[in-house]
Amino acid sequence: MKRPAELLAQPGWWRYDPALVTICAALVSLGLVMVYSASVAVAIDLHQSETYFFVRQVIYFFLGLAVLVALSRVPYQRLMVSGMPLYAISLALLVAVLLLGHDAGGAKRWIQAGVFGQVQPSEFMKIALVLTLSGLYARDLRRARQFKRGFLHCVLLVALPIALIVAEPDLGTSIIIATTGFTVFFAAGASLLQLPLLMGSALGLVGLLIKISPYRFTRFTTFLNPLAASNAQGVGYQVQQALIALGSGGVFGRGLGASRQKFSYLPAPHTDSIYAIVGEELGYVGCVAVILLFLALAWRGLAIAREAPDQFGALVATGITASLVVQAFINIAAVSSSIPFTGVPLPFISYGGSSMIVSLAGIGILLNIGSQAVPDAVAAAERPKSRQLVHRPVGARETTRAPRPRPAVGAAGGARYRRPREE
Repeated sequence: MKRPAELLAQPGWWRYDPALVTICAALVSLGLVMVYSASVAVAIDLHQSETYFFVRQVIYFFLGLAVLVALSRVPYQRLMVSGMPLYAISLALLVAVLLLGHDAGGAKRWIQAGVFGQVQPSEFMKIALVLTLSGLYARDLRRARQFKRGFLHCVLLVALPIALIVAEPDLGTSIIIATTGFTVFFAAGASLLQLPLLMGSALGLVGLLIKISPYRFTRFTTFLNPLAASNAQGVGYQVQQALIALGSGGVFGRGLGASRQKFSYLPAPHTDSIYAIVGEELGYVGCVAVILLFLALAWRGLAIAREAPDQFGALVATGITASLVVQAFINIAAVSSSIPFTGVPLPFISYGGSSMIVSLAGIGILLNIGSQAVPDAVAAAERPKSRQLVHRPVGARETTRAPRPRPAVGAAGGARYRRPREE
């Protein structure tokens, strides 16, 4: 008869985290509904079809679902060797964006990809960076505690894509990538004494970028007083219309499809500003539900990281979770004017093929890692009682040790050893 751990180790759909699947399904379902509702006016105005963006988002979903299924079935350990090649390809695509990219709203963030529409390489860099850093530190955890081979190496790998993304310009995505990369770095066991240095350097760099860029400086001054009459144009206009949408929804919202701001008042209602439409149509209840879903995603992602069978899985799960959750809360904070406005999509909900496919790819990898983890209760039941588990931080290898034999005194007074008792 097979033991519980052997039964759980067999492949099958029941091995995938049901809570994570439910959370992802809820976010995607809400996203498809909201993309259709928020994009109706824009789709009719630009393409004479109210379902133009909705149909494409459904196609992106099925493409992302295929990637999710594939990544959930292939052993994630194989991704360790693909991290650096993916990083190099993503870096090359970021260079291509600056040279050949599609210009929209004064920014070059997309490459035309024929029938697939536009591709945003910075989205793919998020997963590429997580796989690269996770593989680097999983091979040698001591590297994360070394300044030259750990800290400086991480800074270099993070700084290269950030420099290219800032040049697009896209400060919001740069912040997400930096946060994700250094989350993996500290999860690998880096000293927290380096955190003040990183925080100080990051704040100084962001302040400098705001100071030298007129449009970033305008966004910052708008954030300080978003409702001022002088901010009713440009970036300030978008922030004010988003706040009007959120405020007019009340507790329960105007009703699904009843938004007024999406009719040529709120810019980008189906992409960066879709959270404002959620607030207008579904109200405070809908906004809180979205926040709770992302908090639940963070909970399951970190739980999978904690139960991962190896260091690489733990670091990858931590990095992917950080990327998705940080991006979500930056979008929510920007739309609600809690931080200066920055244009990043809301994962699973905003319209966009690159964002949808990369987000579902991340969920597929999380499901893969979670499917190979043995729950703590089963592991404890299967572990010999004479052996004691030594817990380590995230990213550290779990080891076991047995208690030392205790000396006993025989009848003649001579020392002898006896086997450890079963407790």
